[in-house]
Amino acid sequence: MKKLFRILLFLLTIGAVIALVTNRKEVEKVSKKAVREVKKVKIPLQWFDHGFKQKPIHRKNFVWKRFFRENPLAYFLIAIGFVSLLGSGLVSDYSFQLKTSLIGLPSTHFTGTVAPVEKVPNWVALSDAERRMRYDQLPESKFIPLPEYNPTTFQKGKNYNTASSTERNAYITYPVPFLGNYQLDGTEYSGSHTGLDIKVPIGTPIRAIANGVVIKALEKKTDFGIHIVLAHVDIPDPENTNTKTTLFSGYAHLSELNVREGQTVKKGDIIGKSGESGMATAPHLHFQVDKADAPFKLYWPFMWADVTNAGLTSYFDAVKYGVGKENAMKYGIHPMNFVAQFESYVNQNLVASTEEVIVIPEPVEIPEVVISEPVRAPIVRDPIVETPVVETGRDSSFAFQTDRIFIPGEEKIVKVRANLVATAGIEISSTLRHLADIEPRKLHANDFNNGVAEVRITTDSDNTFKLVASGDFGEIRSKSLRAQIFSDVPVTHSSAEAIKYLKNENIVQGYPDGTFKPDGTLNRAEAVKILLTGNDINVQNGNTDFADVKSTDWFANYIATAVNKGIVKGYGDGQFKPGNKISRAEFLKVAILTAGFNVNENLATSPYRDVQGDTWFAPYFAFAKTYTLIGTKRGGYVVPSQPITRAEAAEVMFKLSEIR
Repeated sequence: MKKLFRILLFLLTIGAVIALVTNRKEVEKVSKKAVREVKKVKIPLQWFDHGFKQKPIHRKNFVWKRFFRENPLAYFLIAIGFVSLLGSGLVSDYSFQLKTSLIGLPSTHFTGTVAPVEKVPNWVALSDAERRMRYDQLPESKFIPLPEYNPTTFQKGKNYNTASSTERNAYITYPVPFLGNYQLDGTEYSGSHTGLDIKVPIGTPIRAIANGVVIKALEKKTDFGIHIVLAHVDIPDPENTNTKTTLFSGYAHLSELNVREGQTVKKGDIIGKSGESGMATAPHLHFQVDKADAPFKLYWPFMWADVTNAGLTSYFDAVKYGVGKENAMKYGIHPMNFVAQFESYVNQNLVASTEEVIVIPEPVEIPEVVISEPVRAPIVRDPIVETPVVETGRDSSFAFQTDRIFIPGEEKIVKVRANLVATAGIEISSTLRHLADIEPRKLHANDFNNGVAEVRITTDSDNTFKLVASGDFGEIRSKSLRAQIFSDVPVTHSSAEAIKYLKNENIVQGYPDGTFKPDGTLNRAEAVKILLTGNDINVQNGNTDFADVKSTDWFANYIATAVNKGIVKGYGDGQFKPGNKISRAEFLKVAILTAGFNVNENLATSPYRDVQGDTWFAPYFAFAKTYTLIGTKRGGYVVPSQPITRAEAAEVMFKLSEIR
């Protein structure tokens, strides 16, 4: 109905134009006749009214209302035409931008960035029916954190047979990378698709990547469909963080809007929900970041004339062959690299210290364990599956009860439930055969208490295995048990080898609940302990002058030893702040020096995109790059001020141990 109304208004506008053209021809006849009359009587030619009078009229006597009074139909049609223009969306599309170009936008209080999507489905674990569901139809257990944007991972994920589930999910989640080509080949800069596409179900919450102002919130049926553009004014320039710039983030093909034009939003606010509106062939989020000098936002690098001039017949081919790619690179920036660069943004004026410790204050809470890296996917424990069996003509049930993980070298207790046990008993074995010690190997009726018995298994193998129960009911196997280094660190974890090294060397023991918390951050007290232990430095009893380090604290002797050996220092206010998080830059420096390596501190080089040669930590990151001690974030950034995780610290220590 709305569309039909706009068509009617458009036709009325055309009518208004025709009426004006017709009137103009009549006016020209009258005006020419008037000029001839003036020449006859030799009156000086004056300004003439292009109304419907047949004699020259002085300018001061001309009024527009006479024109409309004598031509009411034209007045009506022009008024309708103006309403049509407003209703057509042309004015509404750009009115706010025109207004803001005149009055300007306030500077953004920049607090860093977040990804536009927080979580996505675990695509490789969904059924065909689940892949077609909306966001709110999928259970929470089916979601994982947004995969890391890494083109190298996409290439691995393409080869489905050899790829891990993490690599497959990354490849599926980013079907068209930055400046991709619609060929689903996981490559960047191979086409002219501005921004990038993120595969998400319809209805996925879309977040503002940073504080800003909404300059567009439109519902269109063509091109970008329902889309939003945010302005981020006077924020750090990603190409030179010492200067300021203005950027525009865009979110397209949505299903609904949660904001209006002119509204101020904060980082992480839900501004809309994903969909497949406009020229979308499947549900996804189109996400891009434009520079301030882009001719329009969202920016697209070519028009239809460019397509035909290139001898092509479709927009898809134009993207494939990179039409307008130079403009796309000129007016846009890599959106996920921008997010990664400022994900843990800290005002550099607050961290430019010559101390090896730059910290983020936090309440002191000091467990005696350490280290980490982002968890790729949550561990999902399968529910207990009960398998019914029949014994001597009566119904019976038997089930293994286990959380399906084991830690090599540690005893694993598995509960066994049975309603009835034959006189011959139940034999318990495993698919590891002689590699696993099982006690007891046979269960009798008196081993069960209220229908439950316990079996203890110990193995040094890290192979996946199953328990096997044999009796007169036949053979029943448990679900697969998979090796873990800690209960939350599988042997397939990207830092598994490093974490296992720390555990085997008794540098860390884990938390009382059996977890390692690889994503957890590392505080100053923990860092001191693992660095002293990992480098075989004898810990001496001693006191410190720090007001916040008591002699009864578990870390007191570690800190006293580290201070005496010049490994760490306190703060000018007389505190050590043992519970403060330690940054990647701080830990890297202390770890390298504690391990006994010499670093040229006068080295003036920029080893990474966000490590300038004149910073105190640049030499240590240069050393780290040489030996690949620390991994980069999306876009090749190392984010020196970001708190180091437990897995990252484990990687640094493990790799340092290998080059000594």
